[in-house]
Amino acid sequence: MKFRIGRVIKLLTCLLFCFVIVYLVLTPKYHMSDTQTSTIVDTDESIWEDENLNAKETKRIGPGEQGKSVQMTQEERKMEHYYYIPNGFNKLVSDKIALDRSLPDIRHEKCKSMKYLRNLPTVSVIIPFFEEHWSVLLRTFISIVIRSPKQLLKEVILVDDGSTGRPELKGQLDDYLESNYPNGLVRVIRSATHEGLIRARLIGARQAIGDVLVFLDSHCEVTRNWLPPLLDPIVRDYRTVTCPIIDAIDAGSFGYSARSGGPRGAFTWEMYYVRLPKLPKDELFPEKPFDDLIMAGGLLAVSRKWFWEMGAYDPELEVWGGEQFEISFKVWMCGGRLLDVPCSRVGHVFRIKGPFFNGTVPKGNYVARNYKPHRTVMIKHVPTTNCLESEIKTKSVFVNPCEMRNTGQQWIWESIDISRFNKTVKSPTP
Repeated sequence: MKFRIGRVIKLLTCLLFCFVIVYLVLTPKYHMSDTQTSTIVDTDESIWEDENLNAKETKRIGPGEQGKSVQMTQEERKMEHYYYIPNGFNKLVSDKIALDRSLPDIRHEKCKSMKYLRNLPTVSVIIPFFEEHWSVLLRTFISIVIRSPKQLLKEVILVDDGSTGRPELKGQLDDYLESNYPNGLVRVIRSATHEGLIRARLIGARQAIGDVLVFLDSHCEVTRNWLPPLLDPIVRDYRTVTCPIIDAIDAGSFGYSARSGGPRGAFTWEMYYVRLPKLPKDELFPEKPFDDLIMAGGLLAVSRKWFWEMGAYDPELEVWGGEQFEISFKVWMCGGRLLDVPCSRVGHVFRIKGPFFNGTVPKGNYVARNYKPHRTVMIKHVPTTNCLESEIKTKSVFVNPCEMRNTGQQWIWESIDISRFNKTVKSPTP
């Protein structure tokens, strides 16, 4: 009898050990690596959902409410092409929709009961704009103010990147902000010249006072409880950069919907952005943040300290294009981590064409010029542990040894099946 009891105890011990091993293997590594530094002070967690706001928004009806599409009348369709000039989306439809419209909650059900750290940092949201349409711009920052916890939102900085063609973006915007945000919660900084998206973001970042910088475009709408999920991983490690899931706002109807395609970002050696499905281990936990190689675009949250430590944006990048590669490479190559956060969703108006630039666009293919240095550095230095740096005076990009040991570049190479997109390209050599 004693012999049988002993065997049972041994069997139970083995089963318990196996259970622990399986749990550790399957659970996403949503914690710090050995090369990263914790900044956690208080580990208390709470649910940040604003149930009162959610209940009010659910009851709203009207054009575009709940993110529904807005249709034009037959008479309006006769002039439809005009409404897309110059921004590349239907300004008539946008003007029909309330500036504080409600949006559908398309998060995974588990997101609604997720707990995040109780003590989260303050945020400066930076939104550059250039000749943006009035109602689209206002809907962007109004959605942020309405759907962000008051104790977290330090400021919203609008950066007017040299707009000259729309007088309402000058005095009228100033008056609107002064009337509705007399405490300066939303303010505007104006550039005398058109600098382009990247340098406009730097203008805003230099003025920001929040602990975390959140960069958004001027034609976005944030959804319910979008902010705490982005901040939680940054508190756990300040070298983590987080990105929301980017949903689509239709340029014609302004209908809100999830985008198709895989959520992970990758690239070809020609520097084309491609999207991949989640890794199998991440599919098991749809509500958890997951590692990403290349961010989808310019919507991201980053510790102000880490943003400047890793070199910020390259001020030599023109207008737009390439910035998501630059920041993604810097994060991984300098000992950081890039996470996509499924429980944070932000809608983005995808234009049917680019906006006009009043003749201020640099000559030549500025997008190709922006991409070139990142392609060269990545192919040459993927196997190393060097940090990407740039010299403004010589306009060159080079690498220096990192201060902190990391395996970021090794992770980049091992986490993407380059052969899917580059059949004839072999692994790069140092």
